[in-house]
Amino acid sequence: MIPEQIRPRTVPHTVIVAAHGPDRGSADPTRHLAGRLAETLARRAGQGVRQVRPAFLRGTGPDLLPDVLAALPAGRPVTVLPHFAADGTFTRSIIPARIREAGSHLTVTALPPLGTAPAIHDLLTTALRVQPGSDLLLIGHGSTDQNSPSPLTALAESLRAAGHIRRAAAVFLEHAPRLQDWRALGLGPDIIIAGLFAGYGRHVRHDLPAAFGLPEDSLRHHSSHRIAGHHLTCLLPLTDAAAMAGIAADLLTAA
Repeated sequence: MIPEQIRPRTVPHTVIVAAHGPDRGSADPTRHLAGRLAETLARRAGQGVRQVRPAFLRGTGPDLLPDVLAALPAGRPVTVLPHFAADGTFTRSIIPARIREAGSHLTVTALPPLGTAPAIHDLLTTALRVQPGSDLLLIGHGSTDQNSPSPLTALAESLRAAGHIRRAAAVFLEHAPRLQDWRALGLGPDIIIAGLFAGYGRHVRHDLPAAFGLPEDSLRHHSSHRIAGHHLTCLLPLTDAAAMAGIAADLLTAA
């Protein structure tokens, strides 16, 4: 249930882009997104946004979400945009809890996580058109709740049905089908790997490259790699600040 003080508002005055962060490198995409979003909103008349700020749920420094919220003037309307791939514990529980603790003097709107925006499907479809005939491997963190169907599996099937790829599969870090078993999926020699992660944290720097036998910290958005028998193209759409800024601005306009 959304707390009482998290109420919808048509015109946000402060936008907070909230993310896990900030271990080494993982905060940069969120900071870049906040900057590009500020530029995008400034070009759109009538948004009434005074500032766009990144904020994080762990780490140290002045950008922790509770500190950012506490520092805002009383009564300020705020929109919190979670820079997360999926709707999980952080977006359902931790962010609302931080808002209750530090933002009771504010009028706060909490939007769904950026990675669940329908426009992510369109963004991936556009990228897939560049390499027709490839297979797609969608990679997500996964949930500890095995009874919850993963939206990543449905996304993989809808992208396959769009006709720009031959086969599509979704794999996860936390549960089956697991990323390290990707060779058993029977994918072809040309594979587009799309990781739905919001930053270059431990999973992208270490877990993903290790699963493909690649050097640590070798995967970046639009990077290309050759391993035994396969040509891999890596997409990390949630780290693309320019694309995400446009999608986020649309979400804010519709809120």
